[in-house]
Amino acid sequence: MAAVEWSEKQQRVRDAILGGDYDRIVVAGPVQSGKSFSAIVAWIEYIRGKYPGGTEFIVASHSQRQLDAAVLSVIERWCRERKIEFKGHRGWHGVEAAKPGPGGETELVLYSLIGQKAGDEARAKSFSVASAFVDECVEVPEMFLAAIEDRCSKPGAKLVMLTNPGGPEHWFKKQWVDEALEDPQIAAFKFSLDDNPTLTQRYKDRLAKRYTGAQFQRMVMGDWAASTGFVYPMAALAIEKPPIISERTVYTVGVDYAASSVTHAVLVARLPDQGSWVVSEWRHDGREDGQLSATDQAMRIAQWLDGYKVGRIAVDPSAPALRAALSKRVPASTRIVKADNDLDEGIQFVQQMMTAGRLRVSPACRELCRELKSYVWRDNAAEQGEDKPLKKDDHGCDALRYDQWTGAGSGAQPIRRERTTRGRVTV
Repeated sequence: MAAVEWSEKQQRVRDAILGGDYDRIVVAGPVQSGKSFSAIVAWIEYIRGKYPGGTEFIVASHSQRQLDAAVLSVIERWCRERKIEFKGHRGWHGVEAAKPGPGGETELVLYSLIGQKAGDEARAKSFSVASAFVDECVEVPEMFLAAIEDRCSKPGAKLVMLTNPGGPEHWFKKQWVDEALEDPQIAAFKFSLDDNPTLTQRYKDRLAKRYTGAQFQRMVMGDWAASTGFVYPMAALAIEKPPIISERTVYTVGVDYAASSVTHAVLVARLPDQGSWVVSEWRHDGREDGQLSATDQAMRIAQWLDGYKVGRIAVDPSAPALRAALSKRVPASTRIVKADNDLDEGIQFVQQMMTAGRLRVSPACRELCRELKSYVWRDNAAEQGEDKPLKKDDHGCDALRYDQWTGAGSGAQPIRRERTTRGRVTV
């Protein structure tokens, strides 16, 4: 990692972490604003400069994937370029210490903790640490972060917290960002894209066009903004008659499933020069048309798809029976995958694709068009600092999100197909 020219904001973050004036440091801002890199590098420099081998620390986030990609990979690269040993162990990582511990220990011990749901705070209650680094704080449970703060009990312990902005009523903003105005031991920094000296103006302009509404305020300006009104205000402009589609076009499908209410599937043409185009939909309402088993639904979906070259079907993660039934009824070349159900990331991706003109919907998909134009944020969720759409007439919206975000987000894995051998079904 070559010598870095830090921006003024990045240097202030480094000074707060490396200095002795603050024991709690909050860094908030959008993706690519430069906040994470400057804070992570400063933190690893701080713990190596201050503590001997054998000292224990916490690195935490809301998912292992996020922790690996956004934090541990930066630490690993920093160590590698300085020929500092970095080892991965089960549940923890070791960073070569600058000085040995009292018992000859040669590694700083970084425990990895993941906070996704209530009760995960129990993972942080069995030890004390000299410092902790928590990423994506708006995504972790409140009690999880509180438990980590309690573990920072050794003299001089520092807690460094990173996050993208959320809603203005979010508990993290109230407890940490706002509290920094009153507590001299808390340093809070707000980043925007302009605080990253490596970004070109062209790149920043492109992001500014990609985001709208609250997402523009958060992901470009770095503000804490509430999600209100329509989830897809650009939906009307995305509804357009599709062009003539080649017989060689590959399609993907997203399916939202319900046993007793609505199952909604969308067929998406993947056009190399024009992005994604929803060209057909299949919908069954068990309340009006009678309930169908997962097997019967799979049979009807397969009939609907007959004649199309479908590369992948992303199915509601809560519907293993439907996934299994579909795997028996579609061609072997079609992958059946468990959809990625990250609501926030999925909605943001669909918004971006629509805004960029890379996702459009045929007016022939009447139910999906109706849902997209009426899909709204839940007001009482915004009052609690959360981003949650109103759960009403959202089956097609969910199916579209499954199709678009699966693979683009985490890369879903195909289920193992069943095969029949001499009358037996094996897996």
